[in-house]
Amino acid sequence: MEFDRNKITPEIMMKVETVLKNPEYSYAKAYTASKAATGMFKWVKATRDYFYIFKEVEPRRDAFMLSNK
Repeated sequence: MEFDRNKITPEIMMKVETVLKNPEYSYAKAYTASKAATGMFKWVKATRDYFYIFKEVEPRRDAFMLSNK
């Protein structure tokens, strides 16, 4: 399955944040549920971290690319 993490919208990220803020959704609970749930939990958190880093770096990257033309 393909997933373009560079095209996550702020609306989707708001939904993800709502889920992650839920105290019932934690690494410990995912770990006790299954290995698959643990992997998904790690993936969602890593994707969220990437979203915020990319949001900060993208304008700088674009400006750099334009300055080198």
